[in-house]
Order: sequence, then structure tokens, then C-alpha cells
Amino acid sequence: MALPSRANSCDGILGIDFGSTSTRAAILCKDKRQELPVENISRDNLNSRFDKFDFSSAAFPFEDHLPGQPVYFIRGNAERRPISNKYCMYPLVGLKDKILTEYPLVQDLLSRKDEPAFRARMRRGLIEMFIEVVKRALVICRREKISITRVSLTTPAIWTIEFEDLYAGLICEAFRSIDSAPPITRRDIDFCLETEALAHFVFKKCADEVDPDKKYKYVLLIDFGGHNMGGCLFQIARSGEDMRFFQVAESFGEPGGSEEWEHHLGEYCAVLMKSICDGPLSPSDRQEILDNFNRKKQTMGPGFSIDVRATVSHNGRLWPLNIEPETIDQCWEKALEKPMEAATRNIRDAARQTREKGEELLVLVSGGTCRNMALQSRITALCRKEKLPPPVFTDSFENRTTHDSEKLAMGATYASMDSLTVEEFFARGAAIGLQRKQARQNPEGYWDDSAPLLYDAQRKESIRLELPAQGDRFRLICDPFFSELPTQEQTDVAFDRCYDLLSLGPVKHMGWRVELSLERVKGVTHMLIKQWSKTKSSQRRWTSADTWRIPLYFNGGNNCVLAGTREKSISCLDPDIAKHMAEEYQNGQSWVMEEERWTGASEGPCTSPQAASSRDDDDDELSDGRTVGGVHVPQRLVSHKETTGAARRAKPAGSLQQFAIDPLQNRRRRQEKGGPREQG
Repeated sequence: MALPSRANSCDGILGIDFGSTSTRAAILCKDKRQELPVENISRDNLNSRFDKFDFSSAAFPFEDHLPGQPVYFIRGNAERRPISNKYCMYPLVGLKDKILTEYPLVQDLLSRKDEPAFRARMRRGLIEMFIEVVKRALVICRREKISITRVSLTTPAIWTIEFEDLYAGLICEAFRSIDSAPPITRRDIDFCLETEALAHFVFKKCADEVDPDKKYKYVLLIDFGGHNMGGCLFQIARSGEDMRFFQVAESFGEPGGSEEWEHHLGEYCAVLMKSICDGPLSPSDRQEILDNFNRKKQTMGPGFSIDVRATVSHNGRLWPLNIEPETIDQCWEKALEKPMEAATRNIRDAARQTREKGEELLVLVSGGTCRNMALQSRITALCRKEKLPPPVFTDSFENRTTHDSEKLAMGATYASMDSLTVEEFFARGAAIGLQRKQARQNPEGYWDDSAPLLYDAQRKESIRLELPAQGDRFRLICDPFFSELPTQEQTDVAFDRCYDLLSLGPVKHMGWRVELSLERVKGVTHMLIKQWSKTKSSQRRWTSADTWRIPLYFNGGNNCVLAGTREKSISCLDPDIAKHMAEEYQNGQSWVMEEERWTGASEGPCTSPQAASSRDDDDDELSDGRTVGGVHVPQRLVSHKETTGAARRAKPAGSLQQFAIDPLQNRRRRQEKGGPREQG
């Protein structure tokens, strides 16, 4: 199949949303203003579990007795044992981490993850699935004279950088396996979180349904998928009818969903069958029971369940199975325990923080599991308890795409399309402020509410700040929409409109002068930070102290400019390490280094924009650690495999995964306990 030449075609973005039940894809061609679904038109694809135009995510890696046969089949039968290709990602990643044991459905795969032949089958099943998706996309491209130049992939919030590396490699191999496919490399692939992709779609296509009265400044988006949930808090900035957003809190995610609910129910049926007739539950009977349950599960769950009855066969005899509502409810609670705990905690915290600021908060809920009546009832009750307006469920929105299931795939293409250059980001109205945490008269360790303006592209003259330091800590914070403030307010940058850009650490001199500018070197925009100091030995004269030249890049997923490169971010690093990395970069040294140097921490500067608020992100002084490249690395930054929680999930560049702090926490420095901010 010959594809149109680049000279006769326009560039297109292929978005892929890899789900646990089905996989969706879409193509966006900005020049032609075309949004095209990638439809699976195979007649073998009919399945009541997903849209008939989706691609099944099921694979059959357990069939070792069929060597050489495809692992990914669109057509299966009840006697075969399928498993989601998405679960195959976990053992292939190779991490010995708790994350690999949090999914009951993955355990049979994990038990064989060290078998080379079995690993090869899992990988082959994934590649075969993506080949089917890419082939169909190329057919559409040929018809519409579009050339795929970028691929945008969605990922769960709990996936680490290792998952991204594996995922990108599979996509590149799928393209290489098709003779007529364009050459797609890792540099042509973007990643965005599933919640980021959904935010791009919803805020672009459904603004009138999300917030028709234009009264919400913050939106907490929670996505309940089949195998995990994820969410994040977004701040909204309006321009006419458009809703623009950026991420202002740590993305959260937990394993669990309706697929795990089904799994627990299937395990119960197997135990029940054993107790009734001392025999196994056949794969076909198990699948029939679960298919029947799947058709009813939207109206099941605590407070809604009814009996599920089935008849199964064993030794030529029929046996009745009756699943009580209490059992169905218990399986629901077990599968949704962690997602509901995370949802409860984040709704409560976001409600408290926005209420203290006098701002309105909207809870927006999406995902296949959110169609469940019991879950909707729980989320509604949570919002009522926190005195929030009723949550908005996206399944009630008018369909804005050819197929409802393609929302995330299309949102991923928007994230790539909406990417700006660093210069465009600041020309649009972003500004950088220098936020300080005073060392004296500040026992709570609060950061200042506002930060002196340090860089604003709208001003032609450079801004030079002179401040008394003597142990004060500083960091750069960025307001993406600073220019939209009234002119009289454009003197300081307010922390509650910002994310953290870079931690500069403590300054021990008597005085500190700093100036920031942007410069472009070899096609890369850099932030040039010039510093001067005043010490007793210099007789209070200003002397040159240091200069940092740090590359910047724009992340389309969270709409923020970050410090570092797309391959390696230094927003996540301790100030000393960030400085060392900047020096290496400036000296032309490679940034492909030990993984320890790129690992985030549960407290401290993070991989992506951090919310600029009041908790110190540099104060944790741990004695244990090691030296990497001449820089002492605290234990909290030492090993990706040794860290837990949000730190484990931090991703260098590409998506917003971990914030050191929450911008809405009411931890401001009280004026009466710390002197007024001084500015030279």
C-alpha cells in the first residue's frame, strides 16, 4: 500500500488510547481541520463489551501449544483463555515493585514473567495489536492524503517511565513492521496522561456542558477506568468562550475498577462451583456468567445489586449457581476500595482548599466504571458532604465525536497539536516570579504568597531584583496567564495561579541580585539566570556569583513549560543536582546518565510543574545517600526501584506526575510572623 508523499499530503497526528478492554485511535489533521476516527471494520470484532469500531485489547499468550500462531486474535471462543494486552505490559516492564502486585488479574502473568518464550508471546501479542491499529490508520491516511508525523499515546497516572519506554518501543516496532508505514521514532512520540487527554477533549469540545455559567475556577477531573482510576486538579483560565487550563496538583491514581470487580466475581464462582460439585468451573461457563453480569453491572453494586443466577455443567449434569447481592457488593467494595479512597481524599482536600480561597470547585467524573449507579451514588454523596455542587458525569454529555469511546484518543491528538514553542508560551502572556521562603521569623516554613516579577515577555527591558538573602530559599514559579490580570495587578506573581518551575535552593549571602532572560541556542530555548552576590568580604559591593543556562521545553499534556529537555527534566531535582546537570549541559556533556539522577521524591522538587505553594520542598535533610557525578544525592533521590508512592511514579519529561506541594493549601506565611517582603 503506497502512502501519499509528503509533498502531496498534510501532516497528521495519530492518537492511541490503549484501554484494558479495547483500544481506540483517531487521526487529527490540523491543516485540513479533519478529525478522523480509526475504525475497526472487521466483522470478527463484534463484542458487547465495547464499541464495535474499537480494537479488542484481548490476547492469548497462554496458548503455548500453538507455537508460531498469532497471539492477538480478534475472534476468540469461550474455551480459550484471553487476557488484556494492557496487563501484559506489567510483567514485561520488569520492575520488582509493589505496583506489579496490585492487580489481581496480572498475577498469572507475573508467575511466568521469567520464561523467555512466554515473555516473547506477550510482547508479540502487543505488537500484533498495534500493527492492526496502525494498518487501519494508514488506510485512512492514504484515502485522505495525510502523512502521520507524530503519535500521541495516553498512559495511566500510575505508569512509570519504564512503561513509557516499553510502550514507545512497541509502537516504533509496529510501524517498522509495515512496509509502507512512515518512519516513526521515539522522538516522534508524545505521551500524556489519560486525565490530561480527557481534559484536552472536554475543555475544548464540551465547555458549554462542563461549565455553562462560567463560574468554576478549578475542576477536579476523576477518571474511573476498567483497570485503574486517575485524576488531577486543573485550574481554568477563560478566553472568551474557550476554556484554557493547566495542571495545579499532583496527578493521582490507584489500581481497581469494574474489570477487577468481574475478576473477583469469577473467582467466587469458581470457589462456589468447587463447593457444590467438587469440580472446576469451565472457561466457557465462567465467561458466560461474566458476560451476563457485564450486561447488568451498570445497575449493580452496593444498594443496587440483585441475584445473578446461572446454570453450569459438570460430568454431564447441570448445576445451578446463585450469586447473592451481598457477594456482588463485597466484590464491588474490594475492587473499588483503593479508587474510592483516593477519590474521597482528593475531593475532600480540593473542596477544603478551594473553599478557604473562596473559589468554586467542580468535580468532573468520567470513564467506563463511572457509568455504574453505585459509584455515581457514592461520588454524589461525597460532593454533597463537602457542600459542593453535584458532580458532572461525562457519560451524560452530548457525543462530540463519531464514536463516544474515542474521546481520549482525540484528546491525545489535541495535546500534541496544541503544543507551543517556549517563546509562544511566554508571548501568550506567561510570566516567571521569584518566590522566597524567609529564613527568619518564619517558624512554620511558609513561602511568600506572592513573588516579585522576574521575567515577562511583554516587557522589553530586563528585570533585575535585589533582595536580602542570608539563608532564605528561592524558587522560580510560573503563571501561564499572567498577562490576563488587570494592569495594576501585574507587579507580583501570585502563588495560587502558578506552578513551580525550578528550585534555586538557599542563598547565604548578605544580598542577592538576579536577572533572567531567554536565549535560543542551536534551536533550543534556554533560560539564562544571572546572579550577583554581596558579602562582607566584598565590602558590600556586588560581585558576580554564578550563571545558569537551563534549557526549557513545552509539555503539551499539562500545558506548562518545564526546565530541561523532553528526554530529561531537571524540574524534579534538588537545587545542587539541577545546577550540576545544567553545568554538564552547558559543557556539552551527555544527559543520558544513571537512573538515580532522574528519580523524583515524595517530597521535594518534582518531575514536572509543581504547584507553587507554601510547603518547603528542599528541607528534608537525610544523612544517608551517595555521590553521583561529584554531587551528593540524598537517599530520597537515589533509586527508582527503592522509592514508593508518587516518587515511584515520577516521569522525567513528558507528563505531569508528581508535585511536591499543592498550590491551594492554605499554608501562607502570616504577615505578622514574618516581616514584609522586601524588594530592591
